[in-house]
Amino acid sequence: RSSDLRRPSATACNDCALLGRVLRHGSVHRNASLGRVTALTLEHFIEHRREVVTRRTRFDLRQAEAQREIVEGLGMAVTEVDLVVATIRKSNDPDEAKAALMLLPLKGLEEFVRRAGRPESEITKAASRGEYFLTERQAKAILEMRLSKLTGLEREKLAAEYGGLCDLIAHLEAILGSEKLLLGVIVDELQEIRDKYGDKR
Repeated sequence: RSSDLRRPSATACNDCALLGRVLRHGSVHRNASLGRVTALTLEHFIEHRREVVTRRTRFDLRQAEAQREIVEGLGMAVTEVDLVVATIRKSNDPDEAKAALMLLPLKGLEEFVRRAGRPESEITKAASRGEYFLTERQAKAILEMRLSKLTGLEREKLAAEYGGLCDLIAHLEAILGSEKLLLGVIVDELQEIRDKYGDKR
């Protein structure tokens, strides 16, 4: 699953340690020269954090989108469980089953999206899609799941996960599309650094 945007990566921890050593020299306004060095260090640090946060957010977005694709496919399999199970059981091997699953014209995306608590605009979009065909990754994920789990018991769990992934994707896209939100993430990380390494006096 996607990682928390504010969870420090290994690179972030290295940067935190570096800035911590700078801050431990003392208050910057006691020494103008030190203040200029510290200001320059912070400027470079913030620019570096901008690049790191952007790369990390793009990575998290790709991961979340990939996971949503899988969850959506599993949700469709549960919605059309009888058809999916029958198709798998009559196939001679996994490759044949995967190919057969990808050819099934599934229905029920609107119902699944509604169960996930998504806004009406997404429900309407799902309804207009018509027949749903699984991707290779989705079909493979279905085959890797035990048939006993392709039941209504999994339906609510998958819908909840799907809704959470949609919210996460929207959040990540918002950060990438807004300089203000991106800087907000950086400021929060700098706050954490200050709290951890700042003067206790």
